[in-house]
Formats: sequence, structure tokens, C-alpha cells
Amino acid sequence: MFFEGSQTMDRWVPLYEKLEALKSNRVYPFHMPGHKRRGMEEFLRSMHPEESAAFACAFDDILRMDITEVEPFDDLNHPTGELKAAMERCASFYGAQETFFLVNGSTSGICAAIDAVCNPGDEILMARNSHISVYRQVLHGKLTPAYLYPQELVAGDALFFGAITPQELERGLIEHPDAKAVLVVSPTYDGILSDISALAQLAHAHHKMMIVDEAHGAHLNYIRPELSAVRAGADLVIQSVHKTLPAMTQTALLHRCSDRVDAQKLRDSVAYFTSTSPSYVLVAALLRCLNFMEKYGEAAMNAFYTRLEAFYKRCEDLPGVSLFGSFWGNASRDTLFSNGWCKDPSKIVILCPKRGYALAEYLRDAQIETEAASPDMVLALASLFDSDEGFDRLYEALAAYPVEREAAVQSVRSTINVKEVSDAYRAEQVLTPFEAYHANAEATSIKLTQAAGRTSANTVYVYPPGIPQIVCGERITQGAIDHLMKLQEAGATLRGMTTEDRITVLTI
Repeated sequence: MFFEGSQTMDRWVPLYEKLEALKSNRVYPFHMPGHKRRGMEEFLRSMHPEESAAFACAFDDILRMDITEVEPFDDLNHPTGELKAAMERCASFYGAQETFFLVNGSTSGICAAIDAVCNPGDEILMARNSHISVYRQVLHGKLTPAYLYPQELVAGDALFFGAITPQELERGLIEHPDAKAVLVVSPTYDGILSDISALAQLAHAHHKMMIVDEAHGAHLNYIRPELSAVRAGADLVIQSVHKTLPAMTQTALLHRCSDRVDAQKLRDSVAYFTSTSPSYVLVAALLRCLNFMEKYGEAAMNAFYTRLEAFYKRCEDLPGVSLFGSFWGNASRDTLFSNGWCKDPSKIVILCPKRGYALAEYLRDAQIETEAASPDMVLALASLFDSDEGFDRLYEALAAYPVEREAAVQSVRSTINVKEVSDAYRAEQVLTPFEAYHANAEATSIKLTQAAGRTSANTVYVYPPGIPQIVCGERITQGAIDHLMKLQEAGATLRGMTTEDRITVLTI
């Protein structure tokens, strides 16, 4: 198992055991952090004993083990002991050549991966439905984005980004022969997977690096390993362990999967985007998760997907709502990608035409908080730690949801129509994001409704999922404006706007 060792205090003792021992350790900490591993209740007992009980909190127990890279702990940014051994074991388990533990989330891994393979002025061939963190690194790395456009999947009134197809990647590689790297997101926020094996082979045939944002796919290795980008030929893969596995928020992994990547430059880039005072409580939580998954993961994941399949079957006859995508069952990899895409069923997409935000609010009133909503759907993320009670509660709430039955049923049972390349978010790139963000031209704030044809000085997106509708330096289209207005009317909050109805544009 991961990180098991003797109970003596040597470098092979699991990190979380060392942290637990800190709570009773007599060594006085003349070092960070400032709470000095004392709980607030304990501190107040010596000053204001009558008030100390008001500060009693289980969180104090965490403070007593909150430490970073002081002796005798290994250094996350330059591991030579137990953390180095743990990373090597993790890499072997996932099938990577090298793995890095991240405590700044997948965002830091994405930035480090791009930084390691691209230099200022380089072109990067990237999926247009990439996460905002990709766009931020493109801006600050002074890169020129060239876009790959995903499929467009339409189910009733709901529209989803599908996979990046090999045909679309071939088009991008021919039109942008100087691109340094290819970056795609798989699975998407809605659970759509691209055929990474086919994409990686194509990218490598054109001598390009292949980066995969697999933030939502850390669990794939335990249920369908052939679908994970780590084993499908990608060069760099980023996974948010906390999104789909039992780990704390901000914990993630970056895998180097080939010798095409300069190993030392990648290590430098990871250090550049990692705090010099990383939280070892987060690292310990990550190690405990990996330890659990190595011992119980496959069995637990199979049991989870069995429960999930039963939930999908149970929901087949719900009035007024429908689950997007069929359960993958035992279908082969080739069968799953017969239409160019497949969907991870753990991303439960609930179709509800024109009632997405209303359904999310209804579920909230039923004490069920979902991941996200849009005008025509609600997204619920499931994981192996979901209980039968949780699935029962979600089903019962959906079954009781009041709808006008006839019209609703017809809409949500619609066939999924596939358009091989989406036209959504296509726009002219007038300046690179860096040029636009640091433009000498004067910027001004105008009404969004009056912005068609102007060059955006900022990136506008809805979070979640954090996919930009308008990118800094793009010419704003009327289609983008109409889409943003529709989202606002439905209740979405836009980020990157000057105010609720104004956007910053350049005078050029």
C-alpha cells in the first residue's frame, strides 16, 4: 500500500502519522505558522478563561498539526525522502514516469505544464472550451492561442461541448504547423471524453507535445484505466484528486508520461507555481487518499458504478427530466468512441428544458446542493463516497418535481444530435491576450449590448465551469453578446465584466 512503514519515527513513516505526532510533540516551534500549533481555545485559557469556551472548535485540532517544510519533514518543492518515495510510488501506480503532488489545485499543474513546454511568443493549439486557468497562463506566458473547436452535442434544448475529434486536430495541425503543443480537456466539466489515444498519436506524428487537462478524471484509472490520458499516450496530464476522489480541496496531481518533456524544466515550472510554504495537512490528506485508493479503490469504484448504473436505470421514466447520455456498462473502448465521444456517467447531467436554475433551486429547497446549473440542465457530481441514501434522495426529489408533463417529456427525450465542429465562441483574435491586457491603446467601459465589433480588453466567463465566452483580445461578436445576455436573464453571474451590464473594450 501507499506509504506504509514502521511505527518508529523514521523517514518512511506516513506523513499523516508524523503530523498526528506533532499534537503531543514537546519541541517548541520558533518557526511558521503564526498560530504555533496552538488552538485558539488553548491560548485564550491563559488570558480570558471565561471566553475560551466560545472558541472551542474541532478546527483547533488541525492547527496543532499544521506545518510545512521544517525538519524532520521532507520538502515538497525539493523532495529527497518520504515525499520523493511517495511521488515515485504514485507515478508507478498511475503508469506515469514522474508524478508531482500539487496543493494549489489543478490550476497550478496546468500553468506548470504549459510553462514547461512553451516559451514566450510560442503558439499553442488548444481546445476552445479550455478552463480559465489555461487562458490565464496563455496570457501571462505571452503565448498565441490557436483554437481547436469541440463537437456540439444537442439534446432537446440543451447544448454541450463534445469531444475534440482527430479530424479537428488534423485541421488545426495543418493550419498551425508552428504550434508548440496541443492542449485538450478530457473529461469536460459535463463528463465528455475525447479519444486521447487517437489525438496523442496524431499530435506526436506532427512532433507536438500533448497536454491533457484531466482535472475531472482522476478516478478513471480505477474504473476504466484505458480511458485515462495517463495511459493513452499524453505527455503531461493534470488531475484534480479532490474533484472525484476522497481528498481535500486543492489537492491534485501532475503526471509526466513521456521523455518528450524536459524533466528538469518541468520540475522548475512546478516549483514556480507552487507555494514555498505548502500545507502539509493538504499533502497528508492527498497521501491518505492515495493509500485508500490503492488498497480499496478498484473494489470501491466498481461498487460505486454498480450503484450509479442502478440510479440511471431508475431514472429512465422520470416525468419532465432526463439524464443525458447512456450508461457505458461493459462497452469496449472502441464502441464507446464510435461517435467520436463518450460520457463518464459519474457526471449526472439532468436535462430540464428552460428550467435549469429553477430545478437547482428546487433541489436546494430539498436540501440537495448540486454542482452547477444552466438554463437547460443541472449538473450533479457523484463519487465513490456517495451513499445509497444520497442517490435515493436525489431520485425522490426528481420524481416529485412538478412539471407540465406532456410538453416536458417530449423535449427531454430528444435524440442527441452531433455537430462535428461547434461554431460557438468563434471570433477573430485581433491581439494576443497578453498584447490586449497590456495594450497601450486606451480602454473604455461600454454597455455589453453596444460592444459588437469591439476588441475586448478582458476575458468574460461564467463560473462554474469557467470556460470563457469572450477572450481578451478577441473581437466581440453579436452571437457572444446574445449568449451572455441569455445566461444573465437565466440567473448566471458573469465574471470579467466591468459591472453587471458593462464590458471593457479597447479603442482600436
